Amino acid sequence: MKKLEQIGFTLLEVLIAMTILATLTLFAAQAIKQALVSKQKIQSQLDSMSQVRDTISLIQKDLQLAYHYLDVELEYLQSSQKQSEEIIKSNSDAPKTGVPDSSAQLIVKSKELFNAKMANRTSPQTHFVGTDEKLYFYTGNSLVPPQDPSSNENPYLEFVKVGYKVAPCPLKDDKKCLIRFSSTQLNQNIDEFPDGFTLLEDVTEFKLRYLGKNQQDWISSWNSIEGQETQKHRYPEAVEITLKVESEKEKQKKTISMQIITYLHFANNKEPSSSPSANGGSSPGSGNITK
Repeated sequence: MKKLEQIGFTLLEVLIAMTILATLTLFAAQAIKQALVSKQKIQSQLDSMSQVRDTISLIQKDLQLAYHYLDVELEYLQSSQKQSEEIIKSNSDAPKTGVPDSSAQLIVKSKELFNAKMANRTSPQTHFVGTDEKLYFYTGNSLVPPQDPSSNENPYLEFVKVGYKVAPCPLKDDKKCLIRFSSTQLNQNIDEFPDGFTLLEDVTEFKLRYLGKNQQDWISSWNSIEGQETQKHRYPEAVEITLKVESEKEKQKKTISMQIITYLHFANNKEPSSSPSANGGSSPGSGNITK
């Protein structure tokens, strides 16, 4: 009789194949898991860096549009003078009755008061107050949408008062947050605000320095209202912003730091601005992540 040929695999061969397949599957699962963990870590770092960069960009844009236009007293005086001129014109066109014109005398007195007031007044050209860790100023960086979304009206810019400073986080007293304050009440004190908006948590450093015109060194404070003669009624030419955030996740400390220098585009100083940048731009920021 002929010996039957063996067809298929032996039990030992099947066990060896299953062992190899299980080992490969385990290695593949570990590689996929490690890749997902690395992706999440990199994404978390990118998100944190983006938050810091977005915060810096917001401060930078506010500074680039810093401008103080509000002069209520001047607007009132000019409006009064315009009304006086209209009255003078109407009186000159009116027929002469021989009766003394008392309104003309009031107009003359009004013009005298106007001229005296203009000669002794100081126009509030700037409202820019900053220290090494907080900053208050007026800016045009506020886009107001139309009240009726269905209308064809375009959004417009509105001047607002803004402020930046580091304070305890509203919900986490043990952490420091960078808070942005804003108000449309421009006639209030520069440092008076309602509740602010938290931009960043875990802030360990928020440092500001200022550079005036024709100055060689950075300084740690600027006050256009009550400051030195070189600062009074003037904006700085540039502001240096340093922002540092430290957070701890899974017993690993992560530090993100960024520094940027921005020049003010619309600094309505008395003399023409001569910033190092020809177009009033800013130097690119530099950031890094360390563990």
